[in-house]
Amino acid sequence: MYYKAKKMAMKNNMRYHLAAIVWRKKKPIFMGSNSKKGHPSCLRVLDGGSVTSSMHAEMNVLRFAKPGDEIEVIRWGKSGEIRCSKPCEMCEGAMRRAGIAAVTFIDEEGKRSKLQF
Repeated sequence: MYYKAKKMAMKNNMRYHLAAIVWRKKKPIFMGSNSKKGHPSCLRVLDGGSVTSSMHAEMNVLRFAKPGDEIEVIRWGKSGEIRCSKPCEMCEGAMRRAGIAAVTFIDEEGKRSKLQF
């Protein structure tokens, strides 16, 4: 599962290579990565003043999640190393509103963390 997620994320031609996996009753249901094909609800202004509407990996898989599911977010660097994958505030709020039970990610210290909603 993680090999497929990494392969998909590394192909996405984005600055960050993220994958998200929806888990239901400890089974993977769907996985997706971040993409350039965004949704108007994802519009945001970047530090340099440019605007992007990229679809975050969490928002991509949220379409297939049901209340009570868990989501795991993984980010890889250009060389394939695991990086911090803490969800942004927009994605965290969307997961809360969707009734997601928890999100698992890699924190700033490189440790696996879980945020319960």
